[in-house]
Amino acid sequence: MNEPRRLKSKVFSALVTALLAVGWQQSGLAAETVYQEVGGLLVIENEHGPYAYPFVAATAKPGYTGSSYITWAGPGVTQWPSSSEDFPYVFKFNITHPGRYYFVVHNWIASPYCSFFAQLDGIRQTTHQFSYSYVQQWNWQTWNDTGAGGPSSRFPAYYDLTAGIHTLAFKGRSGNSTYLMDRFHLYLSSVPNPLNTSLPESPYTGGSTTPPPPPPPPPPPTSGTLTTVNDDSSRVTYSGGWTDNNGAVNRINGDEHYTALTGGSAQFTFLGTQITWVATKFSNRGKADVYLDGVLQTTVDEYSASVLFQQRVYVKTGLSAATHTLKIVCKGTKNASSTGTYIDVDAFKYQ
Repeated sequence: MNEPRRLKSKVFSALVTALLAVGWQQSGLAAETVYQEVGGLLVIENEHGPYAYPFVAATAKPGYTGSSYITWAGPGVTQWPSSSEDFPYVFKFNITHPGRYYFVVHNWIASPYCSFFAQLDGIRQTTHQFSYSYVQQWNWQTWNDTGAGGPSSRFPAYYDLTAGIHTLAFKGRSGNSTYLMDRFHLYLSSVPNPLNTSLPESPYTGGSTTPPPPPPPPPPPTSGTLTTVNDDSSRVTYSGGWTDNNGAVNRINGDEHYTALTGGSAQFTFLGTQITWVATKFSNRGKADVYLDGVLQTTVDEYSASVLFQQRVYVKTGLSAATHTLKIVCKGTKNASSTGTYIDVDAFKYQ
């Protein structure tokens, strides 16, 4: 008489066990995903994280990459997270080239000083990442702020990462979808063009889908190692109304020199066989003539509709192994779409 009931009970028990096993497996797939740094670069689309409300995916603002972007739909958070507070939005990644990695988010903000909290490897931090200009357009500006107030409390966001697996977790701060997170990049300063939005997402292990192809590694120098000379080095000579822009986010060493004065020049002398001029391309940039050993080489147009940091705007290789002089001269002219004639120097790289 009771055999059918016992049979039903066994079937039900087996079904529950199977469903639980599937559930554990599916949740474990996301937890197993580990993004792989390649050549000092890590690229992650924010919508691929295991986010939960009040983080939501959205597509209303054109200009994002991937399938969507992520935003904090809940109210604004005014207090700093406590040591026990949960950071629910977690990415795992593996570092094989340890060093100082700059952290930048392709973001869109509705008003100045929108921000979010980020936590590395579960350690409570009394800082938050934010963007305070380029309101209502996609940009790469990512400051780290200690909350002490004033310019001295903010600096370019970076993490000193050891080799191995790390976790980066996010918590919303600016509420009601006023801060949009499209993708984030972690990169060593040696990586060329690290903020190119066409860079593919980094490969990963684990998870339930086939990893995307790895991003192209940075091209190696022809021989030896490139030497970077920052814009504020005494080896760079400026003439004609240049401004030293300290605290310039996402630039090499956090600064740059710029001018819009016609005839303003920057000159750099080096011993080597190749030279690279690194600058920022943006919507207010103009044109510059480039001279090498006194001979006009080309005219560089620094204009870009969106901001592009650490761009190799001029590269010359195959020089004789001798002393050479590179000179950059502001023309005072611009692309018809540009709003200004500014040119800048972020750094020079040579070997």
